[in-house]
Amino acid sequence: MADSRRFAFVSPNFYPLICGVGDHSARLADELLRRGLEARVFSHAPVERNPEAKAVDVYGAAGRRPTTIARGISKAVEAYRPTDVVLQYTSQMWGAWRFGSPAVIWLAARLRRTGARITLVAHELHVP
Repeated sequence: MADSRRFAFVSPNFYPLICGVGDHSARLADELLRRGLEARVFSHAPVERNPEAKAVDVYGAAGRRPTTIARGISKAVEAYRPTDVVLQYTSQMWGAWRFGSPAVIWLAARLRRTGARITLVAHELHVP
């Protein structure tokens, strides 16, 4: 049923680290909450609730490398048990070089095994 859907938004940054993708995640999750669905944002630490989307829960995975952050996010998202994951990718996500990291691909594959629907949104791509 549509009303039992749980959305996990994976964002490259989130408040207080300002970025367009993080702000978009906050607004979209906030709107889904207003419509009676569940939504949470997952990113790398530090994170806190966005003042413009105070109802949206956030989780920040600690770590300095993209693979460490991806593992932390994977565990948190799996515990949340979403029906849908919106993985918002940027090539420099979580401190990766401008051509990206395999961490995000690993994360998508790992979360796909949970049975959640995975939607990948690619932002600001660099072409080699």
